[in-house]
Amino acid sequence: MPNVVEFKITGMAEIEDALERAPLRVSRRVLRTGLLAAAFVWAREMEARARQGWHHGKGKHTERQFGVLARSIVTRASVNSDLEGSVRVGPAKGTFWSVFLEFGTSKMRAFPFIRTAFETRKQDVLSEFEIETKAALEREGIKLS
Repeated sequence: MPNVVEFKITGMAEIEDALERAPLRVSRRVLRTGLLAAAFVWAREMEARARQGWHHGKGKHTERQFGVLARSIVTRASVNSDLEGSVRVGPAKGTFWSVFLEFGTSKMRAFPFIRTAFETRKQDVLSEFEIETKAALEREGIKLS
């Protein structure tokens, strides 16, 4: 079972009303746009955190870039016909070893770039979702109540 964090966004009645009034095709497109914009905040944070680290070499600590992992961060969003959406943010499947960095191993300390990004930017993600969803509704010509 994959490591998943789920949460439900509530308290955005104005957006919800506008989405319910719009045609389903438009509502799904607007919601997907908002989800991807919000997820992009987490993706950039994960990339930034994955690029930094410490390399132990010959008795001294040196900073090292982890570019392969940072470049593997992907986002995917989907919205069903009930207007329930989901978004995946994290390393691509080909970078299975990222779980070793996130949680550590018996021979290596944890380097939690995913959980840290989630915790530090979740409020920014909610704000971005609200801003981008409202902007997408306006571009579609749908008035907020």
